[in-house]
Amino acid sequence: MTRYRGLGWAVALLITAGAMLWPAGLNGRPAYFYDTAGYYANGRAIAGVVEARLGLVARSPPRDGAATARAAPAHSGGVVAIRAVAYAVFAYVGGWPGARMVLVILIQALLVALTLLIWWRRIAPQSDWPTAAVAGVAVAVGTSAAWFTSFVMPDIFAGLALLAFLILAYPGETPLSGRVSAYLLLLIGFAFAAHVSHVPLIAGLSVFAVGQVLWSAFRGRTWPRLTQIARLVAPVGIGVAAVLASSFIGFSEVSLAPKRLPLILARSIADGPARWYLQKHCATEKYVICDLFPVIPSRIEDVLFGPDGLRARATPDQMEAIRREEPVIVSRAARAYPLYQITRAASAFGRQLWHFDLADTDFTRQVVRAAEGSITLQSVTENVGARRVANLAAYGGVAAAIVYLLWLGLSRRLRRGEGGLLLLALAGLAGNAAVTGILSGVAHRYQARIIWVVPVVALGFFLARRSLGRPPE
Repeated sequence: MTRYRGLGWAVALLITAGAMLWPAGLNGRPAYFYDTAGYYANGRAIAGVVEARLGLVARSPPRDGAATARAAPAHSGGVVAIRAVAYAVFAYVGGWPGARMVLVILIQALLVALTLLIWWRRIAPQSDWPTAAVAGVAVAVGTSAAWFTSFVMPDIFAGLALLAFLILAYPGETPLSGRVSAYLLLLIGFAFAAHVSHVPLIAGLSVFAVGQVLWSAFRGRTWPRLTQIARLVAPVGIGVAAVLASSFIGFSEVSLAPKRLPLILARSIADGPARWYLQKHCATEKYVICDLFPVIPSRIEDVLFGPDGLRARATPDQMEAIRREEPVIVSRAARAYPLYQITRAASAFGRQLWHFDLADTDFTRQVVRAAEGSITLQSVTENVGARRVANLAAYGGVAAAIVYLLWLGLSRRLRRGEGGLLLLALAGLAGNAAVTGILSGVAHRYQARIIWVVPVVALGFFLARRSLGRPPE
């Protein structure tokens, strides 16, 4: 009987994973973003560095100027800026077949499905595998999760990290097994290393969750459980170690954001304070960014990207100098225009909190691979009608979940540990909106990548009540 139950849960895993890929299946390819090609290229370059250092390939001089430009990222001294190393390597290694990165979304689907099954088992241990499979399909159809699973970008890992923290934080009826704990810790650790915006988000979730444990112990006049605190802190340690190690291996430097773009500076320039500050002080302070922009741009795109942006114009040394200047300029600009900066930040946070459309996760691009292995993205058509319907379903799923959770809270029907989970989930949503909206800019994709956790929490609470009285499976 135990063997058949295990087989049933394996079937539930495959059903859920398959359901998470329905947008990609409908369009016949993964969804790609403008940055996807950059992740793949960075991963390819990093793989070349590692192979050369291990002596697996011989270094050969580039044959022409174009080859030099392509080879530059493979040498730390020639790198102007690079995306998160962990996801770049993941995108490159998962580039099969033909650099389309189908394997990337297959792995993402399995990770989402496995984490959901662990969540259902944790929150509603009496649920059986058919119920878990149906719940997984409901999440795939009624939330944004499937669209980000089918998306070759690190965004899905923001929501996965939040869900994993909820599992770790929930007291449950029995302790988490060692294998499940190890999986969750590694999952969050990878999410930490997969995108720079995940670093403050996950660190904040860890601090908040530990604070909940300490507060609960204080109220109960007991000693906090050190093992639970260790589980909540360990993912940050794993993520830090992964980022530092990849930074050292790839670029011979120890950094939590190796070769990053000065995005916070660009955001402040676009908002106004840094632009106004530089216009007043460029002549006297001799900032490197002033040498590159005699006239300070007013848009992030003009500062960072395009033919006249920093990625195209700055040398590696200049970009390194601008990274060092960034905190100085941003802090001085904020002190010069404090009220305006606070107002802009509050507005961006509020707008980002409720912007979670599926517009950015479209299927209007496909991969074109060149003979030497590089890729570009080519415009194609997609099934727009499906995305519009899915968008309505995603908004409806969030609305229904909020109504249900409010009803549970207002009618005092929350069970032990559920209130703490809701607070942790809210902290994750608010933290994500703050990190992305304030530091990067308001975009539907940023909040949509994590909002799907709200219906997952509500559905978990529902299953817990539906399965009361059943023996654990």
